[in-house]
Amino acid sequence: ARWALWKNPEHHTDRDRARLAYIAANHPVLHRAWALKEGLRTVFTLAGVDALDALDRWLAWASRCRIDAFIALGRRIRAHYHPIAATLNCGLSNALAESINTKIRLIARRAFGFHNIDALIALARRLIPTLSAAAPAIHRVYAHNPDSVWSVRSGARLTGVFSMLILNSRGLRTLL
Repeated sequence: ARWALWKNPEHHTDRDRARLAYIAANHPVLHRAWALKEGLRTVFTLAGVDALDALDRWLAWASRCRIDAFIALGRRIRAHYHPIAATLNCGLSNALAESINTKIRLIARRAFGFHNIDALIALARRLIPTLSAAAPAIHRVYAHNPDSVWSVRSGARLTGVFSMLILNSRGLRTLL
């Protein structure tokens, strides 16, 4: 039955719907948790005022659901309501920066034995085309402040510099 709980409702077969009906009849708390999960998933498929209304309805439902995990999640969402509302209204996300950051972490792991940062930068520029515009700025930051990039072995600090420069080169400085 867990496959029926994991699948998106639009991909359910008749057999999956029968399993969900069985879960609803015999395990109401599990079915309520699944319905809450799907309700929150639906909130993030909407945009603008519809999304905010759906989020408000979901928060009210989560506060009454008597499932501790969803009550805690509702409190966390309420604590960060304004940034979430801005995301739902504008459709902005940091997905591009996170994607590039992950790719750079993988490249930095491959570049562990390189002797200088220029080899890592060249590899990153070759494998990630969106870094081409930011690459001169990366060299300038490294030349003016060598402490801002520790070493090739220190992937966390290095990727932060790359992501910050990519965001700045695209004019998204206000999102930081």
